[in-house]
Amino acid sequence: GNLFSQIPSASATTYGIAFNTISIVGIGTENKVVNNLIYNFNGGQGTHVGVNLSSAPYTKLYHNTIAFDDAVGSSSSITGLNINTTNVGQELKNNIFYITRGSSNVSGSRCISNSAGSGTLISNGNDFYITNSDGSYEIVTGFGTGLSSWQGAGYDVLSKNVDPFFTNPSLINYSPNNGVLDGAALAIGIVDDINNSPRSLTT
Repeated sequence: GNLFSQIPSASATTYGIAFNTISIVGIGTENKVVNNLIYNFNGGQGTHVGVNLSSAPYTKLYHNTIAFDDAVGSSSSITGLNINTTNVGQELKNNIFYITRGSSNVSGSRCISNSAGSGTLISNGNDFYITNSDGSYEIVTGFGTGLSSWQGAGYDVLSKNVDPFFTNPSLINYSPNNGVLDGAALAIGIVDDINNSPRSLTT
């Protein structure tokens, strides 16, 4: 795993991880983004995006944490994961989205923006925690502030909407301490975590 932090621009878009126009033919040649922490996007008034998938089919996001938690910051918009053009073969499993940073834009903040439509996106076993002082936020663009509508569309039926209670962000320890998340991850064959500690083989 890797740590991704940024000094955001005053007005431009700042990304943690970005895939743009990736030529992947199918199963067996996927891009896998695993055990990463995107954090410390402090300051800056531009648009902040944790992971951007633009024309990036067959990209798998497993066990990543995206935390936009600058207590005093406000950006034009905040997006944990942005998907556009296509989501064919994409998977989103066992990730934590934590967005508490404010947004000055009326469209606010969201964990996922999926302008590619339904496609073949598979999303489950994630935790979505998002809030801000003005209430202008959604878990998934177009699906409201809760999970129920998104789950009703067939996504994230086993996912959670709880504060993960990170261990100690000031020491870059974003391990979750909320018991609701203990054992909630899906078994997908990732054997260790970002700290090189072994993961359960069954969750």
